[in-house]
Parts: sequence; structure tokens; C-alpha cells
Amino acid sequence: MNATPSATVEELISQRALTSVEIQRLTGRSQPWVSARLRALGDRVVRVRQGRSFSYVLARSAFGSDDRIPVWTVDPYGNSTWTLDLRPLAAGRFALELAPGTSRLWMGDSGAGQYDDLPWFLSDLRPQGFIGRATAASLVARKASFPADPRDWQTGHIGRYLVANGDDLPGNLQVGHQAGLRVRRAPVGRDQDEYQALAEAALQGEAPGSSAGGEQPKFAVYSAERSAHVIVKFSPEGTDTVAERWRDILVTEHEASRVLRQCGIPAGETRLFADGGRLFLESDRFDRRGEHGRLSMFSLQAVDAEFVGHGANWTDAVTGLHDRGLVAFEHVHDVQLLHAFGVQIGNTDMHLGNLSVGIDGDMFRLSPVYDMCSMCLAPTQNRLMPIERLPAWGQATQQVYSWDLELTIRDLSREFWKGVAVNEHSSSELTAFARRRASALES
Repeated sequence: MNATPSATVEELISQRALTSVEIQRLTGRSQPWVSARLRALGDRVVRVRQGRSFSYVLARSAFGSDDRIPVWTVDPYGNSTWTLDLRPLAAGRFALELAPGTSRLWMGDSGAGQYDDLPWFLSDLRPQGFIGRATAASLVARKASFPADPRDWQTGHIGRYLVANGDDLPGNLQVGHQAGLRVRRAPVGRDQDEYQALAEAALQGEAPGSSAGGEQPKFAVYSAERSAHVIVKFSPEGTDTVAERWRDILVTEHEASRVLRQCGIPAGETRLFADGGRLFLESDRFDRRGEHGRLSMFSLQAVDAEFVGHGANWTDAVTGLHDRGLVAFEHVHDVQLLHAFGVQIGNTDMHLGNLSVGIDGDMFRLSPVYDMCSMCLAPTQNRLMPIERLPAWGQATQQVYSWDLELTIRDLSREFWKGVAVNEHSSSELTAFARRRASALES
């Protein structure tokens, strides 16, 4: 069947992006004729830059939405602002159309706003960690066509999830038409005495709250007592050695947050309390403000993959961002300190997904640190590593580049171990070790 001229142009640019000259050659038509046909296709045509020229490609509907998917940002006061439109293109690619005055960082390392897959700031929003697996399991239970493990999700799964859950994602992004239309409702407040039941529900795969990364059991709620959004981690029930060890790890996270805040490093406020045979660690969510306000948050893993590509450690990734003019040097200094302090206290889980940054204009800023704890003590297949195997001081300073920084880390470490030693929730074994380590650092 012979196609009409306009259908021929539509067919051509539905496969790949073509310049006007290429379309003229393929159709045997003039430039005015091609321009008229492109105009006739209207908003479905996306113009993308290729070097000094432009090419044209047909947008496609995706993720159960249409061919223009809005992305909004929420400010600390809870106000939503349209920031950009995601335009799904042929061959699984995507382009961005930005609101005036929008940060250049959305456009990616190339600055062109064109991606072979979901852009870096959306792919980072897939459900992750303990809560992410519970989220995926709930979708499977509802007979939605999603893999049970979110790590197995493809682009289509992530996109559908973001559009369907676009108003309650980590950070300050909302995705989809409905996200910009929903009426704000006050969050459901939870009291401390409900945490035991919430912990049991979380272990059964019913974890409430938006997805938060990390493998330790947790849930996300709005604390009625503190009028704040919080992440709550918890230990296993009981007093056996495994439960005791997880309690000790929560103690180390609480004390690490305390000493980091005291020295001016951003870290979330935390609270420890025991109830129902468990120890709970409640941490403020730094991507939420009040009932409805939000702050931007993106994993260093996603940012490094797009703008640097080191994929190694915190210091290298942030240094690479600084070399490209994307973070201030003070953040490089802070990350060097955080990494060395983490080594000193036995944090073996300092991967790029465990540090975040936010967008501040056309630069990134370091977000408050989280999950800073003595993770090397975590039981492996219910086997316990001796506490004495925590790294010695010399091992912790191998990557420190200045004497002043080393002295700061020594002071931080001493205060950390002193806090662990007097914490009422520390085990007798951890208390004794912490006293010895604090005494050694005093000398």
C-alpha cells in the first residue's frame, strides 16, 4: 500500500532521528514540503540538537502515559513547580524539554538532554534495598507484571512505577500528570508505641513509606510526636548474640551521627529507644521538611555514573565532580573526612549508593550523611566477627592527605568511642572495647 507523504515522514522519524536534509533525500521532496509535513505532525515531533544542526524524531507514548511526561520539583514549603517534560523517543531513547531557568544539571554531562535510557535522576528512583524489595513484593501480590526483585526491573517497569507512584518518591521529584494534580493531604502520624507493630509488618513485606535504600530492616513514617518524616531501623527481637550485635550496630550509627553533627558535618538527627524486645533507631529524613516540604536528593552512584564515571569511592567521585566545577571544594574536604572516619569506625558499606547530593542551582551540594556505622560487625550467616577485629588507627588514616584532617578524625573517633562506651544500649562486649579504644586515642 502506498503511503501518503505525511505518513512517510511520520514513518521515517518514528524509527530514528533525521535531519531535514536526510528527510528530503529519503522522500525526494523539497525543504518547504518537509517543513510543512513536520509542522503538520505538531507536538509529536521532538527537535534534538546534533552538533550544530537539528534532527527530528517522533515521540512515543510510554509507561501507560502519553508522549509528554511532566516532572515536577517540590520546594521546602511543599509547592510543586513544573521543571521539565520527559519525551520518550524511538528506539527506547529519551529527550528532555526544560522549563526556563532550570538547572543545567538535568541535561546531563553532554548538556544535550538526550539519553539512551531513563535520565540519571529518574533511574535512581527505582525501589531499592529492604523497603524496595517489600514494594516489589506488594506489586507482585497485586498481580502486577513486575519482577519480585527491583534489581531485575527494566526501563518499562521503572517508568510505570514512577508514573503510578509519582507523588511520593525519595527526594523532591514528582513524576507524571497526576502528581501535579493531587490534592495535598496531611501525612498519617504514627506514635512510638506503634513501632513494634510496624516492624513486624515490615518484616512481613508490608513496609510503609516511600522507598529508602539500604539493606537493614526499616520502615518510613511520619512521627506524630516529632512532627517529622523519619526512617526507623530496628534490631531483631530477643537477647541472643545476633540480636545483640545488631543493637550494637544501631548504637554506632547513633553515636556517629552525633559526633559528626558536633563537628559541623551534616548528619541526620537520631533517637534510640528500646521497646518490645527490639532497639529502634529513628532518623530524620533529610529529603523531607515539615508535612509537605521536600529537598532534592540523588545518590552519588547515579551522579558519578552520569558526570564522572570513576565508580570507585566517595573521595574520587566527589573530587571528579569538583574538577568539573560541579561541587565546591569544601565538599571534597568533608567527604575525605567522612571516608577516613568511616574506615576508623569499621564502616565497610561506604559504596556510592550510600552517599547523596542535592541540586543547588547549577552545582551539587553534599547531603547529610546516613548509614554511617560499624557495619563490619554485621553478622554473616549468623556468625559474628570478633569486635577486636575493628580496624586499628593506622589503617584508618591511609587515605588522609593533611595533618589537620588527621587530627580532626582522631578527635572525632575518640568522641565516638567515648559515646559508644557510655551508651546505655551498648553490649558489655562493645562497651569494654569502646573504653579501650577511647583510652588509646586519648594518648
